[in-house]
Amino acid sequence: MISAGPELRHPVDGPGGQHPAQPVTRSDRLATRAVVVVLLIGFYYLSYRYPLQINSSDTSPVYSDTPAVLQVGKYLLLAAAAAVVVLLAWPAARSRPASGRGASPVVCLLLVLLCAFALGKGVLVGDQDLQTVGLVLAVGAVLAPLALRWSLDVEAVTRVVVVFAVVVVVVEAVQVLLFATTGRLPALAYANSISVRFGSLLDDPNGLALLVALLLPVVWVRWRGRPAARALVGGGLVASLLLTQSLTGVATVAGTLVLVSAVALRRSPARLVALVWGAAAAAVAVAAVLLSSPLFSELLETKSGSVEDHAQSFEALTDLRLADLLGVSADTSFYEAAYVSLLHKGGVLLALAWVALGVFSARRLLGAALRTPGPGSALFWGWGTYQAAFLVAAANMQFFAVYPNNLVFVLGVVVALFCEPGRAPGRVEDTAGDTADGTAGGTARLAVGAGA
Repeated sequence: MISAGPELRHPVDGPGGQHPAQPVTRSDRLATRAVVVVLLIGFYYLSYRYPLQINSSDTSPVYSDTPAVLQVGKYLLLAAAAAVVVLLAWPAARSRPASGRGASPVVCLLLVLLCAFALGKGVLVGDQDLQTVGLVLAVGAVLAPLALRWSLDVEAVTRVVVVFAVVVVVVEAVQVLLFATTGRLPALAYANSISVRFGSLLDDPNGLALLVALLLPVVWVRWRGRPAARALVGGGLVASLLLTQSLTGVATVAGTLVLVSAVALRRSPARLVALVWGAAAAAVAVAAVLLSSPLFSELLETKSGSVEDHAQSFEALTDLRLADLLGVSADTSFYEAAYVSLLHKGGVLLALAWVALGVFSARRLLGAALRTPGPGSALFWGWGTYQAAFLVAAANMQFFAVYPNNLVFVLGVVVALFCEPGRAPGRVEDTAGDTADGTAGGTARLAVGAGA
């Protein structure tokens, strides 16, 4: 549920649907700050890669391998943030009972169980992928219960995402400029080759490609009253997506954006039909151009090894044993496709639980987007699109064990828990007293959650 006002949030969980307005509490701010801090760690931690040329020596002739201290550092920061949340939220929780209903408490419990299983088995059999999954799920397990008691300042989180989108475009432009003028290579690139893949701040082309599914809708909806800025940053994000040379990423993001746009236009049949025919015509035109392009043929040749690796992953489905499906095998092999990896390492239940979290969060976030007026819906459209794109891309890429994509996915589940389904949003007002439309007036405040 969504309410207006910079000073008050109105809970709607009691008899009759309304309670007296409550003041914004320190715990409400704690919930927002916890989400923001974890998101900042996810967005910016890997920014050391490009300037220090640290990533993997296997994928670049000029990069060195990441030192263990930097690999572990992000998890230490996340653990510290989680510990602070527990210490500050625990005393306040006793004075404000949980108000989550429906699926929310079940999702909180599911995060805890999945975290315990992934960490426990990962440590037991020495599987680094499961350990990684368990650590990011642990962050979600700590943050998720906040949604049962307190509110989330959606505007504050939206600002973080918008700023990151701008940073991504600027850093991408700098990297392209340095390559064009000095020949400086990013992490996945080889000199005198078409295989020069840019990943902006992450220095990870595949990871960046998937994040565009979050960033582009947020910028597009949030800045609808600023067409020049929206076109500049939006165009920069599309260019960044193409420069990743991630075929899975480009296809997934494009397809998911079309599907989400269809959801947004579901009550406008004429525009929906135009979208479907336009998307189909664009797909045919792009395919015709690419298939006749020598440059694209050369690009495909550079990906022959990757194609073979993905094919071997799918062939591994035929090797599944009963122990694998039950999640009790000691398989620590690497698989390119996330679902194949989940089935081999965690069994059917882990794979189904991961998909269930994605479907739950995507549906709840997109539902909140449909109920929220104007630019206030930007975060919901963006994160709902990202959750859906993650599920699609995981069929061919190992995103569930890739940082920060897995962390952003788990945070998407947490944010979804703050969105109470089935209620129309209230009117969003800005601090100047005018209706917030993203074009003028004061700072819009939008709160969702148990205390909203």
